Amino acid sequence: MIETNDTVNLLLNPARLRILGWLAQNGEGTAADMISALGEIPPASLYRHLKLLTEAGFVKVTAEEKKRGTVQKTYAVNQKEMPDNDDCREVIYGGLLKLLSSFREYFEAGSRDPAADMLMYSTAALLLSDEEFGEMIGELGTTFEKYLNRAPGEGRKMRLMTLISSPCKEDMQC
Repeated sequence: MIETNDTVNLLLNPARLRILGWLAQNGEGTAADMISALGEIPPASLYRHLKLLTEAGFVKVTAEEKKRGTVQKTYAVNQKEMPDNDDCREVIYGGLLKLLSSFREYFEAGSRDPAADMLMYSTAALLLSDEEFGEMIGELGTTFEKYLNRAPGEGRKMRLMTLISSPCKEDMQC
């Protein structure tokens, strides 16, 4: 297993989260299956992300089949290497600490204009089935992927968007 900080960086990537989510939902699949289902992730990027997830142990190869002069691999989530409750807590805490640190740096950097910088914070409690929630996350992932990896250009600024989901009891004011 990789170190907690590396785990945070590896798992906070939206494309890798989409791949893991797809594999968790479908059980297993080939890169071709994922390219078809996750068309917003370019094939070269998908292969690179699969390689990273496999090397880190989060994804395992369950089958290899020779096909047209190449080897087609079938992938699945490696449940043994997925973060347990303690590791998951550390991943979440590490991600939140990185987020807090970036806000601290922003506000300590002198005269900042949150409105002009389009700084925002939003939270909402949603009443959804697991299926509806999965569908919503898929749609958000598709939207995120559309804007990832854009080349620098006139007027473009690097922006950080973080999506966090947590349980919320109905009697709590979340």
